[in-house]
Amino acid sequence: MITPEDFKKDVRLWAKKIGVSPKEIILRKMRRELGSCSSKGIVTFDTSLLEEPMEIRLKVIIHELLHLRHQNHGRLFKLLVEAYLREGISEMKEFLDNIQEGYKITELGILPEEWEVV
Repeated sequence: MITPEDFKKDVRLWAKKIGVSPKEIILRKMRRELGSCSSKGIVTFDTSLLEEPMEIRLKVIIHELLHLRHQNHGRLFKLLVEAYLREGISEMKEFLDNIQEGYKITELGILPEEWEVV
């Protein structure tokens, strides 16, 4: 499970990577969708995403943020979703590999275990 604050941080991080600026990020219970993007630049996500694995959250975040660039589900949109999702999964694998190779997570990021954080 991820906190709403951390989820929104992830959305802002991916917005920066994609080069878009949502006007507002909303988390609320939705009836039929996991996410939506309005023509006014508001991205809304279902609170159930907080309990989903990172891969699912990432797919929905990228999908909705890309709607700030492309309002349809055309070929270019699908290619962009796939490309950004591949990048995100690659980053997650690298992150996990680093942890397994004697690194630890700190406020400063991932550091070798032998480094002391003062």
